[in-house]
Amino acid sequence: MKKTATILLTLTLAAPAAFAAQALDLRVTTDRSIDPSSLETICRSVCKAEMSEKERALALWKMFNTNMFHWDRISRGHWDVICTYGYSLCGTMWRTFSMFYLYEFGDGSIRGGGFGGWTPDTEWGRLMMEGWLVDSYLMSRKHIQRDEMYGPYDPKKAKPKPVKGGHTMGEVKFDGSFHLLDPHAGFYVYTADGKDIASSSQLCSDPSLVSDPVKLPPRFMPCDRKRPLFFYRAKGGSGGKGSGKKPPNQVFPTDLRAGLKYVRYYGKTFPHAYVYSKGWERMPDWYRKGGPRHLCNNEESWRHYGNGEIVLTPDPFGRWQQALTKSTNVGFGSIGMHCKEKTKPFSFTVEFQTPYIFVGENISGKVHGTLTITQGKRTVWQSEGAISKIDVKPQRITQPYGRRLTYTVSAAPGTVIQGFRLAPVFQFNYFMSPRPKPGNNKIKVAWSNKSTMKGRAVRVTWTWREKSGEKKHEQVITKSGTVYDLKLGPVDIKPDPELNPTYIDALTVEVVPHRD
Repeated sequence: MKKTATILLTLTLAAPAAFAAQALDLRVTTDRSIDPSSLETICRSVCKAEMSEKERALALWKMFNTNMFHWDRISRGHWDVICTYGYSLCGTMWRTFSMFYLYEFGDGSIRGGGFGGWTPDTEWGRLMMEGWLVDSYLMSRKHIQRDEMYGPYDPKKAKPKPVKGGHTMGEVKFDGSFHLLDPHAGFYVYTADGKDIASSSQLCSDPSLVSDPVKLPPRFMPCDRKRPLFFYRAKGGSGGKGSGKKPPNQVFPTDLRAGLKYVRYYGKTFPHAYVYSKGWERMPDWYRKGGPRHLCNNEESWRHYGNGEIVLTPDPFGRWQQALTKSTNVGFGSIGMHCKEKTKPFSFTVEFQTPYIFVGENISGKVHGTLTITQGKRTVWQSEGAISKIDVKPQRITQPYGRRLTYTVSAAPGTVIQGFRLAPVFQFNYFMSPRPKPGNNKIKVAWSNKSTMKGRAVRVTWTWREKSGEKKHEQVITKSGTVYDLKLGPVDIKPDPELNPTYIDALTVEVVPHRD
């Protein structure tokens, strides 16, 4: 046993600088899902060269409609709206959709649109209140629910006041003219001949296009009840700008240092690991309880926010030290993490990076002695002399921690840490994350040629559930750009695997040692 302990300790004493391996712009993508690395990759994932303008427009519309849901808005960048959060109010969704549409179709391809005011005491108003947006807290068969926010509606007034709530939408241009495409409500209307998608002006001149449609568009919202009715902004118009300018491409790379595990969970969430807006406190308690999720008659569904982790765990082979950016007097062996020289303190620093945003941390372990864990100027956890259990879990926050976090662990002489696990938690939209689907999938793994990967490889692990049980597939990639096949059998998921990715448990990616 003594000999084994000595070997373990010796293996972990190499300076972290000797392990500078890092995969830059690391991408794990599939041929059947979206690559969310940039505006360009997203548009190319859904808008193919062989498509017509109308098909490309509907492809973008479908992407937003199926991959986002209606929840209190987070307005912190358009890429983050769909890739980090995956939810927003209708106005933010329209502006985000507009940015992607402008990137694909160019300047002047979007404009505002809407309808005039209406009141809920009319038949038309009541139908709209019972229409498409039943996931909103404002919408219900009983429109008294809006009183919770805006006060009671008084039908005795000579000029009834329109409902203050409303819906933001707009129009997009393809095939030389503008058409109404609502990505949030999943709504568009065909012209009388059933051959084209109508504009808002055509709807205003012929309401029967809605009340008695010649052809229904596909429905994607889980709660749509397959009704050809809709709810539109009482004040008219959209929250977006008029013509708009094509935005520059935005790139959000994933850089992964050796010694860390990058994990994306599909449908698995930590109870309080999410960002909420300050205005969120104005919402009713029942709305806030449970965090961001799709609501359909106040019921939860599989549409909710997702989380991932970047994990640092000391291992007996010393690989964890490859992730450290700085360390002093750190030893590791059978007793755990300790001071290499007993009379001196030890410390180490490690940086974590994600293209999404960090919302907290999961930290666990057992400490014998004095220990402090800080993130920047924030003290995350500390103990003084006693035997202590580290149990830090993320809490909901109003401001994200950013895309990079640096943690420093400092210990007094004689301190020992056992079972240590440091894992910052990020929030992301797992609907927009690459994933294999039932059938055959081609998985591509690539990284930048600027990466320091000599003697290293990338290990990709998928875990998922089929009807036959739990499945796992691990692949070690030694060359950037490698494509391999991954076949999934039938899964038991509702409504179907295309819309509900929670049959995937996790994607784990690591940079590991490899001999050519």
